Amino acid sequence: MSVVKFFRLLFCSYFVACFVWAPNVFSCPCGCGSVTPLNLSHSEKMKYQIGYSREFSPKFFDSEGKSEKIENVNSIETYRVAFALRLSNRLVSSLSLPLKKNNFKDLASHQSIADPTLSLTWNFLNPNYVDSLLPQLDFKLAVKAPLALSRHDSSLVEETHYHSNGFWEVSPAAQAWFYFGQVTLGSSYEFIWRNTRQKALNDRENTTIHPGFVHRMNVSLLYSFVGTGQITAALQREYESKDRIEDVYTLDKVRYEASLAGSLKVGLKKTLTLSYSQNAPFLTSQNTPFYKTLSLAYIQSI
Repeated sequence: MSVVKFFRLLFCSYFVACFVWAPNVFSCPCGCGSVTPLNLSHSEKMKYQIGYSREFSPKFFDSEGKSEKIENVNSIETYRVAFALRLSNRLVSSLSLPLKKNNFKDLASHQSIADPTLSLTWNFLNPNYVDSLLPQLDFKLAVKAPLALSRHDSSLVEETHYHSNGFWEVSPAAQAWFYFGQVTLGSSYEFIWRNTRQKALNDRENTTIHPGFVHRMNVSLLYSFVGTGQITAALQREYESKDRIEDVYTLDKVRYEASLAGSLKVGLKKTLTLSYSQNAPFLTSQNTPFYKTLSLAYIQSI
């Protein structure tokens, strides 16, 4: 048996064993130890989140990874309300409703309801002990609807009116979490499909845009202070393949993002979360704009 076949067999046997012997989880009831803001633990039936984020210091990274400041944009503010509801022992639904405000230097600010996202998460595997080689394994399917105006809808309005990328997005994802006492190691992979659509050049002429696929990978490390809060460090890589507009192809885009977040219990099943993200140092983003982001959120679990 070759080494490759051996590791394939070992990998498959591992997850078959996880599936057969996986029981349910009983996590900290305070709500501060969730691996993600809208992840429901076994004891939680519902959770809602009210958040604010500000994207600032915009830069554009060229094909060589060199950055240049984007002069005409000050910041993008997002107000968000999100809900998660347990439908069954293993199935959770969530809904995110954002409101965005664009702040440009030479144009009046504009705010609008942005694109909502509806998702379903199925818990495939959930161990009931902390120190274990068995991970918590979730599969997620999300759909984002392009309700807000985008630059593909009209070229006759000011840039501050664009609060969407203009595409329907369908995003299957897999998430795995390994628990080692108060330390949690997480990883996820998300694939994003976007629909082909007409791109408006002006009121009389349209052209067709075929968007590329997006692959998003994330690794995170969490340390939990049981009953108090947690600290999370994460690294994300996003690769967007070429868009095709008629017979013209755009460039591939690569983004590396590093983030740090802290969560603090502020009441019974009430959590306050502060997070910061920026372009990851020592890794090269290419052909993409990038913002530093500061976020604050209040989370209540039931």
